[in-house]
Amino acid sequence: MTRKYLLAIAGIVIVGIVGFGAYQWWLSRQLSPAWVAVPIHSLLVVEADNPLNVVSDWKKNDIGQQIQSLPYFQTLLSRLNTLQKYPESKNILLKKKILISLHVTTRNEFDYVFYIPLSDREKESTQKLIQQFRSNTGFRTDTRTFGDYQITDITDQSSRQSFSFIFTDDLLIGSYTSFLVEDVIRKLNEGTVNRDTQWNNWNKVALMSKGPLQVYANLSVTPRFVQLFTNYSSDAGFLPTLGLFANLELTQDKNSIHLKGNTHLNPKSNQINYLTMFQEQEAQPVSCLSMIPNQTAILYHWTFSKPQLYFKKHYQYDSLYHSISRPRYFSWVANEMALAIVETTGSQPDRLLCVRTNDVSNAAKQLREVAIQYDEGNEKSSYQEKYKGAAIHQIYKPEFPSSVFGNEVNGFSQCFYIIINQYVVFGNSVQSLKNLLDIRETGDVWSQSAIKRNLFKSEHSAHFTIQIDVSHAWSLFYQKAAPHWQQIMQQYSSSLKDFEHLTMGFYSEQSNTFETEITAHYRSKPIASSVANTFFVSWKTKADTLLRMSPILVRSHINHSREVILQDAANRMYLVNQSGQILWRKWMDSPIQSEIYQIDYLKNNKLQYLFTTNHQLHILDRNGSPVAPFPIKIPATTNLHTLSMVDYDGNKEYRFLVSDMLGNLYMYDKAGAILEGWNPLHTGYRLECTPQHVRIQDKDYFVILQANGKLTLLNRRGQVYPGFPVDLKARTESRFLVETGLSPEQTHIVIVTKEGEIIYTDFTGKITTRKQLYHTSGNNVFRMCLEPKHKDWVIARLENRTIAILDKEGQSLFETAANLSDNNEIQYYNFGAGLRIVAITNPVAKSTTLYTITGSVIGKTPIHSSSPIAAVYVDAYDKLLVYHTIDRQIEVLSAKIK
Repeated sequence: MTRKYLLAIAGIVIVGIVGFGAYQWWLSRQLSPAWVAVPIHSLLVVEADNPLNVVSDWKKNDIGQQIQSLPYFQTLLSRLNTLQKYPESKNILLKKKILISLHVTTRNEFDYVFYIPLSDREKESTQKLIQQFRSNTGFRTDTRTFGDYQITDITDQSSRQSFSFIFTDDLLIGSYTSFLVEDVIRKLNEGTVNRDTQWNNWNKVALMSKGPLQVYANLSVTPRFVQLFTNYSSDAGFLPTLGLFANLELTQDKNSIHLKGNTHLNPKSNQINYLTMFQEQEAQPVSCLSMIPNQTAILYHWTFSKPQLYFKKHYQYDSLYHSISRPRYFSWVANEMALAIVETTGSQPDRLLCVRTNDVSNAAKQLREVAIQYDEGNEKSSYQEKYKGAAIHQIYKPEFPSSVFGNEVNGFSQCFYIIINQYVVFGNSVQSLKNLLDIRETGDVWSQSAIKRNLFKSEHSAHFTIQIDVSHAWSLFYQKAAPHWQQIMQQYSSSLKDFEHLTMGFYSEQSNTFETEITAHYRSKPIASSVANTFFVSWKTKADTLLRMSPILVRSHINHSREVILQDAANRMYLVNQSGQILWRKWMDSPIQSEIYQIDYLKNNKLQYLFTTNHQLHILDRNGSPVAPFPIKIPATTNLHTLSMVDYDGNKEYRFLVSDMLGNLYMYDKAGAILEGWNPLHTGYRLECTPQHVRIQDKDYFVILQANGKLTLLNRRGQVYPGFPVDLKARTESRFLVETGLSPEQTHIVIVTKEGEIIYTDFTGKITTRKQLYHTSGNNVFRMCLEPKHKDWVIARLENRTIAILDKEGQSLFETAANLSDNNEIQYYNFGAGLRIVAITNPVAKSTTLYTITGSVIGKTPIHSSSPIAAVYVDAYDKLLVYHTIDRQIEVLSAKIK
């Protein structure tokens, strides 16, 4: 055979191989005929390649098993299981690529349509299966004609569930909601005229090498999906216009579920999508995490390289969808913005908008000009206050941030701002900004959390990111959820909260396509039932003799670890580190009488301990040595009682306000000199609790509550404000709470009396509210139980044999057996993320029982404790730490709370 013939044969073989490969490639890229049948209003379409294998694979790990326990996934799986109940039906699901579309069916419900390809032989098998159903008395089979198709309904007589389906040339299309099949028929009749339909076109655009599970989302109908769960959508108003549609591959690994693919914009020039404004922009690294509190529930984050172009397109977008105008463009805006919605104890979350600036002085100047502009026409000038070295200003325009930075930045019915480093931070209240400054001091921000930092780790920076912390967002979602979904959240809270974070990121290097990644981060080690809510000993240490006081938690300025201060019956004071090692012990002149404060007396970022004993005011350094000129002797004729530490301007020029058991007040400056007007100031009666300093618009107030029911406000010089003292004509056994407003009239002191009255008194001396709580017997005693940061409170109602915990409105949260004569101590903790705990200590029985806010007991048995406990929740490890003393011993217990 000549070489020419060999080459010809080889050429024919190569052409054949290439042709066969090309044919196989073309065949693999052909659209399923099912796409033509998908109704235009479908929310999602899932394309599953060999669905039975996919389900089997997902069942093999913790995430898959957890998902199976959720109600609507149970429904889907049960319906797939029903479809494969008989051998004939099981075979039609093997090695098939099927579609499943999702549809809203009622106000609170959705259901699926299945699109299953059938060969002629499979059609024959299916017809045989239908005959089996007809002859089975457990099922009823009906047929009816709709449009050009015959619908078959097979109803299970026991469950009353009905599966409706039709046959097309090469498909079985069915649903457990009959009218969805009718919608498909309407679509098919439309498709006979025009087969180039929406879902068909989208699938052509998205056609690529695919995994076994593909998800297609119709973004234009997002509001219908959101409305399944809630009527509240202002925070997600941009979702319907985010893009045209998204195609995403669904995968899972040990600790997360991933949806990765593309979001496609509408190519029509008159249809601007939300992501359009990021075209021609380079995504920037995340820089603002030091401004984001760890209590953040939802974070929206935007980056851009050309701010002027970004805001120009944003204006076009808002003008099209929201009909608003932009008053101005701020040239000082740099390349990053973040909106943090922060969990709080109130009904409304804090909102913080952080805008990075490239010119701090220009930002300050322009914002002051804007504030002055909006001051005009108002009777009062806008709010101004200094707090911890930062100037807080008000802009007298509701929703000012949304009018400047975009309609999605809403929720600022009042607007305040501060400048921190390179960021202008807008808050929806004065307190939201003060909270941020407090949190930054303690390091309780995302930049200090490895978990939070890792959420932003990606191959490249994103233009737009949404981060949801499920535990901190839980109460916010619950409040906004429809009643049906609130029940589901309650029933499946444990499973749902195991998904700790949801992350959505969008990035583009192309004009009309954005790379999209959505990740649900699963708790790496779910809390096992055998250890949930069970205490384990972390460490324990013995003092030299009996301990006399509750453990006081402090922070080490060296490594920020938690340490404990104790005092025993011999007046020895101890500092114990995080491992239970006693760092030092020091003899004191008498028992510690006050709270213990940590202060930076020397302004060197090292912390000292401030407190009083019977007659002296002490400051000790970390080694237990006195800081000169302390201790100083207070010239009181009786034991000292309370101590308040005041830092007026956040500049560490401290003032110390001391009271004795007769109600005399002494105020000292940082050098230990007594101040004019306080040497002493006679109030005439013992104080009920520690005085509180409040600042409103650069005016200082000291709130004084005496044990005889007198309420007084004093200024810096000890002078009584007009309208005070107020005689409440009632006694109290607890502290008070101050709800700070923008003026004296808007600021209230909240007190719960022993007799069960809730009294609100404003800072002008006017009692604005008196509400009597319900008595269950003649000897009820009521107390306000404040959480340690004084942000939240509950009410305890005590009687002979029970203690009831009530909410702020007086509604019962739970009750437990107790003996009133035992003088039980009741503590309340709100750790956020839905975790609220009540600790009840019986000093006679030397025991403490911890309860969740619904009354469930934490721990299998009460904790042995001589005095009230100290408790903290470590979010990074999902651990509750309880510090308690019994006789000579300090012990730390830990529990995983579920």
